Amino acid sequence: MEMIGYAASALGLVLLFMLSKLILLLYQPQNKLNLPPSPPAWPLIGHLHLLGTLPHQSLAKIACKYGPLVFLRLGTVPTVVVSNEALAREFLKTYDQIFASRPRMLAGKILLYNYKDVAWSQYGPYWRDIRKICLLELFTPARMEASKHIRIEEAYSMVKSIRNNCEGSKVVDVHSQIYGLTRSIIARMVLNRNYFASNSKEALEFKEIVNEYFQLIGVINLGDFIPYVGLLDIQGYKRRMMTARKRMDSIMDKIVQEHQEKKTGVSTDASLDFVDVLLSLRNNKDYQHLSMDSIKAVVVDMLAAGTDTSALTIEWALSEILVNPWVQEKAQQELDHVVGRERKVEEADLPQLKYLQSIVKETFRLHPAGPFLVPHESTQAVQVTGYDIPAKTRLLVNAWAIGRDPSKWERALEFSPDRFLNSNIDVRGHDFELIPFGSGRRACPGLSLGLTSVQLGLAVLLQSFEWSLPSAHEKLDMSEVFGLTLPKVVPLHAMATPRLPHHLY
Repeated sequence: MEMIGYAASALGLVLLFMLSKLILLLYQPQNKLNLPPSPPAWPLIGHLHLLGTLPHQSLAKIACKYGPLVFLRLGTVPTVVVSNEALAREFLKTYDQIFASRPRMLAGKILLYNYKDVAWSQYGPYWRDIRKICLLELFTPARMEASKHIRIEEAYSMVKSIRNNCEGSKVVDVHSQIYGLTRSIIARMVLNRNYFASNSKEALEFKEIVNEYFQLIGVINLGDFIPYVGLLDIQGYKRRMMTARKRMDSIMDKIVQEHQEKKTGVSTDASLDFVDVLLSLRNNKDYQHLSMDSIKAVVVDMLAAGTDTSALTIEWALSEILVNPWVQEKAQQELDHVVGRERKVEEADLPQLKYLQSIVKETFRLHPAGPFLVPHESTQAVQVTGYDIPAKTRLLVNAWAIGRDPSKWERALEFSPDRFLNSNIDVRGHDFELIPFGSGRRACPGLSLGLTSVQLGLAVLLQSFEWSLPSAHEKLDMSEVFGLTLPKVVPLHAMATPRLPHHLY
């Protein structure tokens, strides 16, 4: 008992020492720095208490009071939040290289093989290698062309499933159908095997662990902001991450082994799946940083980023269409004019579907998949618009707030695709009022695949069915849940009425 008392006393002294050091760190004089405006902070936690359950909305309100550039201290982490187009351009274009790194967060360390993926790797030679592989080997026009049959097959497999499920005026689980589509596309392109279409024990385990990864990558882990709290793992996230990583690693090892053992036969280079391509590059002297952990991390990246973001964008688009029925009518008129009702819409039709493209842009504006994009971090101290930004400062670009900025957008809170019909604004990172895929060096390398998947998925849903709410008096819940992405609180369910000849289903 005496030993336990000594141990408790020692632990108390250690915690007291840590807290005192933390207070000194948080509140050391900043007289020499001209920091951006900042709300009052609390001891130890800084401004963490201001985030609330929907941080993108909370920080948008703070920007209304303190301006579009705000300095926060989230625990021990100095952070700047950008909430308008002009400042987004400054940070992501003018000072792109300085803010091209990523913060070291627990999810990246554990779940993504010590930051070996594309999204969370630190700026430097390793990241340049991995990004080059994505741009020159994986997301090329030739590979997009070679894989378009996968996207078409999965899109019409979804249509057939909805057609079978909507008979007898049944309500369709639209959420599950859309997520099934995007996950199947990515699984086939990356792994050459649709784990999400099977109910085998192996497939169910795969789906379960992918869902766990989605959740854990998006959680707010206090240990990322207050390191000493992280040592205690009071939220239990570290334990969950370690368990999930072990399970995922076992699955990844089996997948890699299967790819190493299989015979590719006469397959062309463009027809190989992503794992095949990555394995073939391991001995390429141009990609000397590519390790087996790198391959696993990139595959996990594709599964996570490539399915969730595309699916929730389609779901939000269809939700907005149900709230604004005139949008559906106009989109279907365009589809009937460009495609007709005697054949199925194809990827080749997408460039001609200008109104459909406008719907997707308007959805990205109001419902960006990543409300803060992926966080950036400065590699050195810099002055931006007259303010001092210290090295190792985290940058949050509030894409959600930028898309709703009333000084930029007329009727900013209305869903109005028409605003883009005579506009040159694009989503590819050059127009900073609409940057759902980010911009600059750290823009999403899978932009073309993501955009094509969203446009195709929405096109086949609108061409194939007339959509309506289960009840004429029902009001659709449009609230959102915060995470790395912004899904709907209440998954979408709706009525689908076939509008094409029977043989097209």
